[in-house]
Amino acid sequence: MSPTSLIIILTENKLNGDNFREWKQNLLIVLNCEKHKFVLDETCPIEAQPKVRNRWRGSDSIVRCYMLASMSSVLEKQHENFRTAMKIRKILEDLLGGQVKPDTPVKEHMLKLMGLFAEVEDNGAELDVNTQIEIVFKSLTNEFASFKDAYNLGNKTFTLTQLMKELQFYELMLNGGKLIQEKPEANLAMGPSSSKGK
Repeated sequence: MSPTSLIIILTENKLNGDNFREWKQNLLIVLNCEKHKFVLDETCPIEAQPKVRNRWRGSDSIVRCYMLASMSSVLEKQHENFRTAMKIRKILEDLLGGQVKPDTPVKEHMLKLMGLFAEVEDNGAELDVNTQIEIVFKSLTNEFASFKDAYNLGNKTFTLTQLMKELQFYELMLNGGKLIQEKPEANLAMGPSSSKGK
């Protein structure tokens, strides 16, 4: 099957880290048109007939190629070792797909990103510290804009742990010295406390 002319959308608008939403939208347009989008949403059907498994694997291979060919060379190198298009999409969404929610403590957000960076490296990709810090900065809300500017102007170099501590301190300053509370566990019931024996 020959690729559609829509692929030009992907090659002319390569993912560079700043344009994830637009890139993803363009990718979905191409994949819907070519009927390959299902590999981003479904895992390979292990129990299915060989014909179905082979179709899924063939589509996954095509989608992986489209994704890698439509990234900057740095991002392509970082993601080329992932085995499925679904895994590439998940990592990209986690790293580039959105900003931290305003009620999420920066420590919680940083720990999540550090876990993702470790997962990326476990899969054979190399993310240098500067790239990791750039991803962190792109994921922060606009409240941290002056922190980002001071970091860049000061020509500072931090490890991710040092950056997390500095961001926590900045977050405290933003909130007048009050910590943003971590979310309670989902399975805990929150209600008025009761006193027995009174």
